Amino acid sequence: MHNENEEKLKRRLKKLHELAKRGVDGEKETAERMFQKLLEKHKISIDEITDDQKKRTWFRHGVYPQRKLLVGIICAVCDVCEYYTRGRFSVGVDCSEYQRTQIELQFSIYKSALKRQIEATVIAFIWKNELHPKTTPQHTKREPSAEQLALIRAAEQMYDSIEKTKINPQLQNNGATQ
Repeated sequence: MHNENEEKLKRRLKKLHELAKRGVDGEKETAERMFQKLLEKHKISIDEITDDQKKRTWFRHGVYPQRKLLVGIICAVCDVCEYYTRGRFSVGVDCSEYQRTQIELQFSIYKSALKRQIEATVIAFIWKNELHPKTTPQHTKREPSAEQLALIRAAEQMYDSIEKTKINPQLQNNGATQ
């Protein structure tokens, strides 16, 4: 951004960005909407406006699926696939304050969604491979909660896409008890 009009636009965008962060009620949402529209219209990245210095920021995660998810979010938000590791449960990236906020927000949302998807996948896998008793004991027959019903519906949708695991017939006990 070199000429006078570009500098004027940059100042206007900075003001809108500040209003979007600190405004009250409807002015905050309106400022954010206008800010995003102008960024898109002029093909400007938020980093050009905020002048945020990039610094190494570390994010904590859980086991493997969460790490993979976090790295994907970092790559998408920062538009890079260069990251750092520290120990087993920490990933770092050089990012702006805005990018840090976006990474944390998206990780929080996607982490919950991933957990639900994994739970549904495990249920569908168990059903597909018939890893359950043939009859349901009377004491376990109760109405599922709304959350459990949603999980069951998700598992039902996945059921057909899961491949049944083949086991050598000699390893199966054919229902015999030991």
